[in-house]
Amino acid sequence: MPQPLLSICIPTYNRADCLRQCLASITDQFKDPRVKDRVEIVVSDNGSADQTAAVLKQFEQFGNITILRNLENIGFDRNVLQVVAAAKGRFCWLLGDDDALFDDALPHVLGLIEKSGCSYFLLNCWGYDHELNFPALSQPNLHLSENKRFATLRELVCDIGNYDDMTGYFGGMSCQLFDRRVWRDYDQKEKYIGTQAIHLFVILAAFRQLPSLEAAKPVLKVRADNLRWDTFPGLESISKRVRQTQDTLLWLLELYRIPYSAWKVRFKFFRSWAAQALVAGIKKYLLRNERLRKFVTKQAKKILGK
Repeated sequence: MPQPLLSICIPTYNRADCLRQCLASITDQFKDPRVKDRVEIVVSDNGSADQTAAVLKQFEQFGNITILRNLENIGFDRNVLQVVAAAKGRFCWLLGDDDALFDDALPHVLGLIEKSGCSYFLLNCWGYDHELNFPALSQPNLHLSENKRFATLRELVCDIGNYDDMTGYFGGMSCQLFDRRVWRDYDQKEKYIGTQAIHLFVILAAFRQLPSLEAAKPVLKVRADNLRWDTFPGLESISKRVRQTQDTLLWLLELYRIPYSAWKVRFKFFRSWAAQALVAGIKKYLLRNERLRKFVTKQAKKILGK
């Protein structure tokens, strides 16, 4: 197989059923030889203890799939580095093992790569229910009517404008598509091991002066409320996640030299932590009583007019 244009890189861990759906959404598009001949799949199984190996065996028939298996869990960040290092394509698309592509996603993405001349792409997604059958949101993540091209990634970041959205856009792994050579040649990747979001840091650091594109058309379905925080050391609690997000945003604003007020950023994240902690407390303690849950649900429906 000649060098593919695109490598779809999937780091996976203990999500056999989701992974099967993810891979099927890709390989179903291989019926078009113009797609199959330009795309490869690279999966790195991070020591899964479920049926992941059996699922992957079902897809070994495709000659353009590479499967890596770790004997033990090496952590999310190292697994991301490993799956990209094994890729051969000119571009890499990091894809979550619990997400899936829309039916026409690959021809569209290949066209974006070929026509735009960009090094980085922020892809558009749509939040779906847990089974990926129905949209859980009324609109896709990026509210765009057409693609937006920027001379540099810094211009794209500044165009976002809202602090609340910045880390979310780049933290969403499945929306990240980039030139593999730029990623490969960035020599400070390992200092971000342990952040549990190494893709965000490497992309924002390595691509900030390179042409970038926000894609309007949604190309993937993301599974609602499916993050497993207990599998990310250092992010197990709400307070740790809020602190990590705050520190990441401050790092981004400094790196891109975007004017900001540190105390306003910290206060905003304090409010976010307080609100999330309150909701979690209500769910854990107040709503354990079934009668109380029914009462609250009934009152909420009245308020909302349902």
